[in-house]
Amino acid sequence: MLYAQKGKSVKIESFSRKGNSLYLNSEAGIIRLMPVSDKIVRVSFRPAGDFETAQKPGIDRLSEYENWDVAREKDMICLQMPELLVKVSAETSAIRFYDAGGKLLLEENNKEPRIMEEFTTCRLSTSDAEVEEISTADGKTKIVRKAKKLPDGTSFHTWIYFDWQENEELYGLGQHEEGFGSLREQTVDVHQGNRKIAVPILVS
Repeated sequence: MLYAQKGKSVKIESFSRKGNSLYLNSEAGIIRLMPVSDKIVRVSFRPAGDFETAQKPGIDRLSEYENWDVAREKDMICLQMPELLVKVSAETSAIRFYDAGGKLLLEENNKEPRIMEEFTTCRLSTSDAEVEEISTADGKTKIVRKAKKLPDGTSFHTWIYFDWQENEELYGLGQHEEGFGSLREQTVDVHQGNRKIAVPILVS
C-alpha cells in the first residue's frame, strides 16, 4: 500500500520587520526579504532555524537600507520600495515583483513556488582510501579509486518554480555549447566542464 505524507503548510501565519529585513513565517519555513536599494531586494528562505549572518567570500557586504514599508492588503503582504513592489501571497507564500508603474516583472508559481529537500552530505574517508598516481598532460597526479563515504552534515536540494510571461525570453547561466540563444523551454545543467562555464545569473 502506498502512503502519501502531507507537506507542511506554506500559508503565512505571521510577518514582522526586524532591523533591515522583513520576515514571513509559515509552517514550511521562513522567507526573508532584505531590501538593499530602491529597486533591489534579496530573497532568502529557510525551512527552520536562523539565517546565517557571516559574510560570504566573494559577496559584497550589503549596505543598510531602510527606505521601505510593509502593509497587509487583503490576501497579500506588500513590501513597498521607491522603484519596486514585492507582493507575497498569504495563502501560498508565492512572491511577485512589480516595478514602480505596477508592471509585473517576475512571479513564482502560485500553486507550488518552491521545494527544499533535506539530504545528508558525506566526505571521503582518508584512512583507508585507495589512491593511484596517474600521468596526465599536466604531469603526475593522484586520484582516489575507492574510499568510504562518511556522513558529514546536512544540506538541501532546492527547486524554485516561476510562471514566465508569454513572450518572455531568458538568458544567462553562463557559457553554453548547445547552440541555443534563449533558455526558454531548454534544460540547462549549470556546471563547469571544458568550454562550458557556469555563471548562476539569469536575465529576462
